[in-house]
Amino acid sequence: MNCQSCNIQKARVHSVDSVLIPGMKLVLCTDCRNKGFEPRHVVILASASGRDVKNFVVNKLYYGEPLQANEVIHSL
Repeated sequence: MNCQSCNIQKARVHSVDSVLIPGMKLVLCTDCRNKGFEPRHVVILASASGRDVKNFVVNKLYYGEPLQANEVIHSL
């Protein structure tokens, strides 16, 4: 099964609750779970919902390309 954060196929994955979106279940490998990573798209969705994602962006607690300002800053 693939980890939802790093998208690498792993023999062992864990079902965890998203820190950013309460009630959302994630499937993460041991490395991503231990590092506190969330999938990149979850960081973007949480930001669009008004959640504070600064820690995830500044500390790059996701895999993939660096997030652009227009992906995490939403005008009202």
